[in-house]
Amino acid sequence: MLKIAIIFYIVTLGIYALILYLFPDLAIWIPSYVYHVVILGFPLALIIYRRESIQSLGLRWGKWKIGVPATLAVIVISFLVWWFLNRQFTAPTLNHILFSTIIWGPAAEEILFRGYLQPKLEADTGKWKGLVIASLLFGMAHLPRIFLRQAAPPTLVPEAFILGFVFGIIRDRTGSIYYLMLCHMAYNLIVTVI
Repeated sequence: MLKIAIIFYIVTLGIYALILYLFPDLAIWIPSYVYHVVILGFPLALIIYRRESIQSLGLRWGKWKIGVPATLAVIVISFLVWWFLNRQFTAPTLNHILFSTIIWGPAAEEILFRGYLQPKLEADTGKWKGLVIASLLFGMAHLPRIFLRQAAPPTLVPEAFILGFVFGIIRDRTGSIYYLMLCHMAYNLIVTVI
């Protein structure tokens, strides 16, 4: 099932990139929402199909004594990195920022990458190798924004990989993706504001 999930993700990413390429004006609104609905729907459909608990995706508070400080640290470090390295940003519309960039996208991505793929990859390939693969897949998710829309700096993929790796460690330590959702939302908010 893990191979099917990875193939599904890569095909979805390819379709998303194709839509961005073919319809650049439309791409500001529709593909981002559709893309995140699709990547969120896949792990949720598997959970329902297998009759597993939604908590198997990490949707629980877990070890909050680790999660809360780690979340605050990621938020502060994200702010400092973006403040000193990337002082420009192409401002999308408020509606796009609120729903896709700051709320919907981070929640959907965390459920797919750290909630579903990371634990499955770690179980199949080992903890560190699974963490690196999940982080690479997360970094790849940001390629279309750089190459097709030029809406993000070229450093976005390595930044996403590093953040994905840090988020993955937090996921392993806390057993929860709630903290990661907050970190991801805060990071995107910081990037958008700066």
